Amino acid sequence: MDRRELLIGSALLALVAACRSGERATDGDGTAAADEIRSRLPRQPGGGSTDLAVRAVNGLGATLYRSVASSQPTVNAVLSPTTIAIALAMTREGAAGVTAAEIDRLLQIVDPASLPPAMNALDQALASRSGTRPDGAGRPIEVVLDVAGSLWGQQGLVWSPTFVDDLAAQYAAGLRVTDFAADPDGARETINAWVRDRTDGRVQQLLSPSAVDDSSRLMLVNAVHLEAPWLTPFDVKATVDSPFTRLDGSAVSVPTMRTSSQLAYAAADSWQAVDLPYGGYGLTMTVLLPGAGRLAEVEAQVSPDLITTVVAGQALRPVELGLPRWDTESSFTFDEALAAAGMPSAFDPATADFSAMTATVDGTAEDGSPLALAGVHHQANLSVNEAGTEAAAATAVAAATSAAPTGGPVTMLVDRPFLYFVRDVATGAVVFLGRVADPSSAA
Repeated sequence: MDRRELLIGSALLALVAACRSGERATDGDGTAAADEIRSRLPRQPGGGSTDLAVRAVNGLGATLYRSVASSQPTVNAVLSPTTIAIALAMTREGAAGVTAAEIDRLLQIVDPASLPPAMNALDQALASRSGTRPDGAGRPIEVVLDVAGSLWGQQGLVWSPTFVDDLAAQYAAGLRVTDFAADPDGARETINAWVRDRTDGRVQQLLSPSAVDDSSRLMLVNAVHLEAPWLTPFDVKATVDSPFTRLDGSAVSVPTMRTSSQLAYAAADSWQAVDLPYGGYGLTMTVLLPGAGRLAEVEAQVSPDLITTVVAGQALRPVELGLPRWDTESSFTFDEALAAAGMPSAFDPATADFSAMTATVDGTAEDGSPLALAGVHHQANLSVNEAGTEAAAATAVAAATSAAPTGGPVTMLVDRPFLYFVRDVATGAVVFLGRVADPSSAA
């Protein structure tokens, strides 16, 4: 008996330039698309706790980032904790038993009923960041943050009405139907085309040919597209080629942006950090520069606590900043990382329990084969330049704690590998998280 696989895909895109929010999996007016099974229930207003959702997002992001850092220690990397957490939360709607309990623990959820309204509230809060916003001179600029979700199910299967209702009420999502069994390549291309559309073409192929086959039965996909101009752009004329020392000690010359500005700055024994706000102050990028030779030490500390420590320690200060331009793309399959982090049962057909997804009593497909999680695929790319960013995608924190800086100007020359995170200011949610090991490389 072949297994019926459940796939989750996350696509993301990041860029220093602007952000937009759109309707999810609809024809554009909130109604179901022609190939979609959609509940008539309206989306709930989002009265849940964004704090609970942010804890889930940032905790999951830190866990996956540490996995990437340890397994791929010398390359550029970017991921979107927000899209991955939302995809898992949508999956949780159809999980039961041990599988549901494992997802709850991974997302730090004590009361499972609180997760959907919390994610709903965060998603709607992020959507509100899009629009016309003032730059540092009060001129109007456009910020776009578009987080979109879609589900793709096997044509002919009978899905649980409760599952479909929950997706509509909490995630404004329906379930699109396609024929994985008869035409897996066609289904894959249809999903990739949807992702390309929602990321403005920046994620071209989320799913490789090996990611979908004729045993696939359900795929959950989330995409995020960010276009965010800086509040105060860098002066292009001030950009000069400067040396950047890679992890192996070799140096490469890269275009390095320069500014002398009042910026939120923090420092500790092992790092410096500075905030670069986007237009309207709704979103910001924090650049975290470990001390020379201390990248691995700081990466091992990546956690929600570290992010809190950095933000809490910031104070406005004159900063002489040198920051490379960079363009990064990453592709990950997070199956092993998620299993190791505490949700192994979802990937094993013998133990996976997604009985809340289908109309059958035991959560199997109509032929009796079980639904199991076959893959969590994630692709992200992020570009940073003088104008802004565009993108489609208990720790040892005490050692990094520092008092708010005071005094005169400081210099922060980002001339060695560094970390960054794009953060929603009001909620604290991390939309993108990454590392630049070599600004001259796109990978």
